[in-house]
Amino acid sequence: MLVSRPSLPDRLRGAWRRTRALVSPNDADREMSREVAFHLEMETENNIRCGMDPVAARRAAIVAFGGVSRFSEDVRDVRNIGWLEDLLQDLRHTARGFRRSPGFTAAAVLALSLGIGANTAVFSVVYKVVIAPLPYADPHRLVRLWEANPAQGIERSTVSPGTVMDLRERSRTLENVALVGSREFVISDGNESWESRAATVSPALFDMLGVRPVVGRVFPPELGRSKWDGAQDEIVIGYRLWRQRFGGDPNVIGRTIRMDVQWTHTIVGVMPPGFAFPEGTEVWTPLVYARALSPTERQYRYYDAVAKLRPDVTLEQATHDAAAIASQLDAEYPASNAGWSVQMAPLDRSILGDTRPALLVLLGLAACVLLIACGNVATLAVARATSRQHEAAIRVALGAGRRRLLRQWAAEGLLLAVLGGTGGLVVACWSSRLLLAVAPADIPRLSEVGFGGPAVTFALLATVVTAALVAIAPALRSRNTGPLDALRTRTGATSLSTLRAREWLVGTQVALTFVLIVASALLLRSFERLRATDVGFRRHDIVSAEFRVPGGRFTGPHPWLDRVHYYDRLLSEVTRLPGVRSVGGSTTIPLTGELPPGSLWRTDAPGAHGDQPPTSADDQWKAAIQLVTPRYFETMGIALLRGRAFTDSDRFTRELTDLDLPRSPGVAVINEALARRYWPDGDPLGSTILLFDDRHFAAYRTIVGVVRDIRAESMATPAAPTVFLPFAQHPGRSMSLVVRSDLAPAQLVSALTERLRAFDPAMGVASVRPLDAVVGDALVRPRFTMLLASSFAVLALTIASVGVFGVVGFLVTRRTAEIGIRMALGAPPASVLWLVVRDGLRPVVLGVAVGSLAAVAVAMGMRALLYEVAPLDVVSFVASAALLGVASVIAAARPARRAARVDPLQSLRCD
Repeated sequence: MLVSRPSLPDRLRGAWRRTRALVSPNDADREMSREVAFHLEMETENNIRCGMDPVAARRAAIVAFGGVSRFSEDVRDVRNIGWLEDLLQDLRHTARGFRRSPGFTAAAVLALSLGIGANTAVFSVVYKVVIAPLPYADPHRLVRLWEANPAQGIERSTVSPGTVMDLRERSRTLENVALVGSREFVISDGNESWESRAATVSPALFDMLGVRPVVGRVFPPELGRSKWDGAQDEIVIGYRLWRQRFGGDPNVIGRTIRMDVQWTHTIVGVMPPGFAFPEGTEVWTPLVYARALSPTERQYRYYDAVAKLRPDVTLEQATHDAAAIASQLDAEYPASNAGWSVQMAPLDRSILGDTRPALLVLLGLAACVLLIACGNVATLAVARATSRQHEAAIRVALGAGRRRLLRQWAAEGLLLAVLGGTGGLVVACWSSRLLLAVAPADIPRLSEVGFGGPAVTFALLATVVTAALVAIAPALRSRNTGPLDALRTRTGATSLSTLRAREWLVGTQVALTFVLIVASALLLRSFERLRATDVGFRRHDIVSAEFRVPGGRFTGPHPWLDRVHYYDRLLSEVTRLPGVRSVGGSTTIPLTGELPPGSLWRTDAPGAHGDQPPTSADDQWKAAIQLVTPRYFETMGIALLRGRAFTDSDRFTRELTDLDLPRSPGVAVINEALARRYWPDGDPLGSTILLFDDRHFAAYRTIVGVVRDIRAESMATPAAPTVFLPFAQHPGRSMSLVVRSDLAPAQLVSALTERLRAFDPAMGVASVRPLDAVVGDALVRPRFTMLLASSFAVLALTIASVGVFGVVGFLVTRRTAEIGIRMALGAPPASVLWLVVRDGLRPVVLGVAVGSLAAVAVAMGMRALLYEVAPLDVVSFVASAALLGVASVIAAARPARRAARVDPLQSLRCD
């Protein structure tokens, strides 16, 4: 028989009626009651007309109708609201049960709130820093370039502008390439001065990133321009600088600002909010090179480079193409490109660096905390389900099906998860603020982190998953409930299965807790090794001062000599401070950033003559360049291994008044790393080198000393090959001070800050702090990771201990009669105590065994975060197992002592 499908209007009316029934169920019920009453009246009247008396007619109508209640239920099911009513009823029943068990409710909600809150807070950081795409056009096509020279031991170097220009012209896989360089400048708008980070960039950068100014324009295309034309005077400023310094004035275009007092720039544009590439940049100036570069200019490797892949080009294809071009350049320009290769990586990965693995590990550890919390709540739920076994059996005996019981447990899990999720949002909102407050400020994109939609969505998903996990255990426990169980108050078999379920849940918690403790132990041992690393210099009685002197101070006829005299006077002023024992100057304070690279070669290298580089780049070396004053090594306590340090006589005077005058030979001191790399079997003292970056000041440099390696860039990075030059023979643009004194660091910091500002009011004092604080700041990231992992481990250990306490307590309750019989037969309390503790620790032993396997996998994944600690560190694993064992024994001790004090008569009477 064919049944016609309902028409579209009928389906729409049916959908409208079901929707209205969901929104207003009482109105739908009243309408249904009126309709049922109408049909009953019609049937009753028909029966009366057939000769039946009214009472019999009414009864016959009801019988014919089939039962009003059953019909109403069928109608509700057709309206698809029966499940909703059942759910609301289950939730009301669950809420009443939670009110009657405030201890269970508080413990469960607190555990879930902490678990969900911790995960959400960490996820809010991970999402913005790691997961969210960069706020640029086609971020997946952006890559960062660098050069490498394995023969010289250089794994990663900044790039040469010549290499970048050749890549732009020859590459079939790169759409465009841009150079980027940045440093700090003192900027003045005519009224006040401040220090800002400025970036010198290729004009193509903004178009490559897809960023448009909110006011004005960016730099014009570089086609046909030389690097010295008038467009160099243009400048683009950041949105925050525009709002703070210029009040958001839209007429800022055309105004001028000065950089380092001596360079005037005209503002041509304002970038949009949030744009600060590279990180922290507030102003941008154009960097343009002419097409024809001299061999000397091709030597410069001072810039970062960003490129954009062509559509449908993979990173592997682009890398292969760049390698082919690098091979061509090796053959065409052996003096600058021999041995150098071009490598690339996704821009987001290069920005994050080692931050990505650390944050992902922390998110994984936070997820373990949530799973442990779910396991703990499931354990409590199983115990509660056991206490309600009689109720469940009666419901089964009265006709409730298995599905109905499962819906009840699901409702309880859902309500617990909702309460825990709500509390988790509160905890996450508070803890995310705390996390941002204590997180290292140098984490990339940290300023973009906020508690918004992604974090809330994650919390909702975590709530749903939690509801499922919490509901599974009691639901599985209830599947064995039968009608006959309603006649029983306690059965050994049922209690034994409940005990096994709780042991499995606690064992899972212990396994996850062991993973967390091992991870935190590895990070703690790594941090201790890092903190104990010999940095190679004194740190406890030294104060460092970082400042910037406006370049306009040195615009006279002899700027280089003026700079030497300026810093001579400054050092003399600081030396006269009370309690000062020694003062040194350096272009860079250790552990505050990378040292600038430089090219050098021995004068006897093949093809080298004068200031011309060797015919092959293989004979050119790379080293970091640091300018220091004579007493720098003494002040810092850097050991002199061979030769001599700089003296006051290591200076140029008349030569610096005119760069065209012939240069006298200079001197240089090198570190152990440079001596090992380039003089592995010889003595570098007396060797003559030419430093390419120093050719304006000295024709040659004679190596007069070798000093001990120090940790210059970071605590975990070995010393790079470094050449030290006397500042008076190569006066750089800036200098920082290190001061050793008998005064307390706080006193010296205050006195030194006042003396610097009094010496030159225009000086921008960036930081004056003890060197201990500098070393402490270098440990901020590993300390943050270690403390957060340790916090998760402590929280997990607490939750797991509660689970062990609950299992042992349940074991004591279940075996009270047995314990009483044992004691009545003469068993001493100590044996009873051991019996309970032994059985209670069974899931702990199982959890540690299983957790060890998981901990090995996690430890291997943490390899990049460890310093001088093996992933399979025996001490960490043994100490973690011992800690977990001690905590479990303590948790089991109280219920075990209660068992040892059981009165045999009372226990038998209760049974």
